[in-house]
Amino acid sequence: MSENSPKSREGELPLDLWPEEIAPANVTPPATILQSQASLLTKRTKYKLRGSVVTTNLGGSLRHSFLLVAPTLQDYRYELFEVAHGVMPYPVSVYSAPKGVSTAEIPDEHSFVEWLRSVLASDETKRIIGALLAQV
Repeated sequence: MSENSPKSREGELPLDLWPEEIAPANVTPPATILQSQASLLTKRTKYKLRGSVVTTNLGGSLRHSFLLVAPTLQDYRYELFEVAHGVMPYPVSVYSAPKGVSTAEIPDEHSFVEWLRSVLASDETKRIIGALLAQV
Protein backbone atom coordinates (compact mmCIF):
# COMPACT_ATOMS: atom_id res chain seq x y z
CA MET A 1 0.00 0.00 0.00
CA SER A 2 1.46 3.37 -0.94
CA GLU A 3 2.01 6.16 1.56
CA ASN A 4 -0.99 8.14 0.17
CA SER A 5 -3.46 5.20 -0.01
CA PRO A 6 -6.59 5.45 2.17
CA LYS A 7 -6.22 3.19 5.21
CA SER A 8 -8.44 2.13 8.01
CA ARG A 9 -7.17 1.25 11.43
CA GLU A 10 -7.02 -2.35 12.50
CA GLY A 11 -10.41 -3.54 13.73
CA GLU A 12 -12.31 -0.71 11.94
CA LEU A 13 -14.49 -1.14 8.88
CA PRO A 14 -12.81 -0.44 5.54
CA LEU A 15 -12.97 3.07 4.17
CA ASP A 16 -16.25 3.48 2.22
CA LEU A 17 -15.62 5.31 -1.06
CA TRP A 18 -19.11 4.81 -2.53
CA PRO A 19 -21.38 7.86 -3.02
CA GLU A 20 -24.05 8.52 -0.40
CA GLU A 21 -26.90 7.80 -2.80
CA ILE A 22 -26.99 4.55 -4.73
CA ALA A 23 -30.42 4.26 -6.33
CA PRO A 24 -32.07 2.41 -9.19
CA ALA A 25 -32.45 4.17 -12.53
CA ASN A 26 -35.74 5.99 -13.02
CA VAL A 27 -36.98 3.66 -15.76
CA THR A 28 -39.21 0.60 -15.99
CA PRO A 29 -37.12 -2.32 -17.27
CA PRO A 30 -38.40 -4.29 -20.28
CA ALA A 31 -38.74 -7.47 -18.18
CA THR A 32 -41.13 -5.72 -15.76
CA ILE A 33 -43.30 -4.46 -18.63
CA LEU A 34 -43.32 -7.90 -20.26
CA GLN A 35 -44.20 -9.71 -17.03
CA SER A 36 -47.12 -7.36 -16.50
CA GLN A 37 -48.46 -8.11 -20.00
CA ALA A 38 -47.92 -11.84 -19.51
CA SER A 39 -50.01 -11.72 -16.34
CA LEU A 40 -52.75 -9.75 -18.11
CA LEU A 41 -52.89 -12.32 -20.94
CA THR A 42 -53.39 -15.08 -18.38
CA LYS A 43 -56.30 -13.21 -16.81
CA ARG A 44 -57.82 -12.13 -20.17
CA THR A 45 -57.93 -15.75 -21.39
CA LYS A 46 -59.40 -16.91 -18.07
CA TYR A 47 -56.28 -19.02 -17.45
CA LYS A 48 -56.75 -21.07 -20.64
CA LEU A 49 -53.43 -19.63 -21.82
CA ARG A 50 -50.62 -18.39 -19.65
CA GLY A 51 -48.20 -15.65 -20.54
CA SER A 52 -44.66 -16.31 -19.43
CA VAL A 53 -41.39 -14.39 -19.66
CA VAL A 54 -38.15 -16.35 -19.56
CA THR A 55 -34.99 -14.32 -19.03
CA THR A 56 -31.54 -15.66 -19.79
CA ASN A 57 -28.09 -14.13 -19.50
CA LEU A 58 -26.13 -14.66 -22.69
CA GLY A 59 -22.68 -13.09 -22.79
CA GLY A 60 -23.61 -9.99 -20.84
CA SER A 61 -26.92 -9.56 -22.62
CA LEU A 62 -30.27 -10.15 -20.92
CA ARG A 63 -32.64 -11.92 -23.31
CA HIS A 64 -36.37 -11.97 -22.60
CA SER A 65 -38.53 -14.54 -24.40
CA PHE A 66 -42.29 -13.90 -24.29
CA LEU A 67 -44.06 -17.25 -24.32
CA LEU A 68 -47.67 -18.30 -24.80
CA VAL A 69 -48.24 -21.44 -22.72
CA ALA A 70 -51.24 -23.77 -23.09
CA PRO A 71 -51.43 -25.73 -19.80
CA THR A 72 -54.05 -28.20 -21.07
CA LEU A 73 -51.88 -29.06 -24.10
CA GLN A 74 -49.11 -30.54 -21.94
CA ASP A 75 -47.74 -27.03 -21.35
CA TYR A 76 -47.25 -26.39 -25.06
CA ARG A 77 -45.05 -23.27 -25.41
CA TYR A 78 -44.99 -20.84 -28.30
CA GLU A 79 -42.36 -18.09 -28.35
CA LEU A 80 -44.15 -14.98 -29.57
CA PHE A 81 -41.03 -12.80 -29.59
CA GLU A 82 -37.61 -12.31 -28.04
CA VAL A 83 -35.85 -9.08 -27.09
CA ALA A 84 -32.51 -8.30 -25.44
CA HIS A 85 -30.52 -5.50 -23.84
CA GLY A 86 -27.25 -5.03 -22.00
CA VAL A 87 -26.75 -3.76 -18.46
CA MET A 88 -28.67 -0.63 -19.45
CA PRO A 89 -32.36 -1.47 -20.00
CA TYR A 90 -32.54 0.59 -23.19
CA PRO A 91 -31.99 0.39 -26.10
CA VAL A 92 -33.66 -2.98 -26.72
CA SER A 93 -32.80 -5.25 -29.64
CA VAL A 94 -35.52 -7.41 -31.19
CA TYR A 95 -34.37 -10.94 -32.02
CA SER A 96 -37.67 -12.39 -33.14
CA ALA A 97 -41.17 -10.99 -33.62
CA PRO A 98 -44.46 -11.95 -35.29
CA LYS A 99 -44.75 -11.43 -39.05
CA GLY A 100 -45.31 -7.80 -40.00
CA VAL A 101 -43.86 -6.31 -36.79
CA SER A 102 -40.77 -4.10 -36.87
CA THR A 103 -37.51 -5.63 -35.67
CA ALA A 104 -35.63 -2.31 -35.50
CA GLU A 105 -33.72 -1.39 -32.34
CA ILE A 106 -35.96 0.26 -29.73
CA PRO A 107 -34.29 3.30 -28.14
CA ASP A 108 -36.31 3.98 -24.97
CA GLU A 109 -39.14 2.91 -22.65
CA HIS A 110 -41.88 4.85 -24.46
CA SER A 111 -40.87 3.37 -27.83
CA PHE A 112 -40.71 -0.11 -26.26
CA VAL A 113 -44.28 0.19 -24.92
CA GLU A 114 -45.51 1.33 -28.35
CA TRP A 115 -43.62 -1.51 -30.06
CA LEU A 116 -45.10 -4.04 -27.61
CA ARG A 117 -48.59 -2.61 -28.21
CA SER A 118 -48.10 -3.23 -31.96
CA VAL A 119 -46.92 -6.80 -31.32
CA LEU A 120 -49.82 -7.70 -29.03
CA ALA A 121 -52.40 -6.13 -31.37
CA SER A 122 -50.92 -7.58 -34.56
CA ASP A 123 -53.00 -9.85 -36.78
CA GLU A 124 -50.38 -12.59 -36.43
CA THR A 125 -50.53 -12.51 -32.61
CA LYS A 126 -54.34 -12.61 -32.67
CA ARG A 127 -54.24 -15.51 -35.14
CA ILE A 128 -51.81 -17.51 -32.94
CA ILE A 129 -53.77 -16.87 -29.74
CA GLY A 130 -57.03 -17.75 -31.49
CA ALA A 131 -55.56 -21.02 -32.75
CA LEU A 132 -54.32 -21.96 -29.27
CA LEU A 133 -57.63 -21.06 -27.62
CA ALA A 134 -59.48 -23.25 -30.14
CA GLN A 135 -57.44 -26.23 -28.93
CA VAL A 136 -57.75 -25.84 -25.18
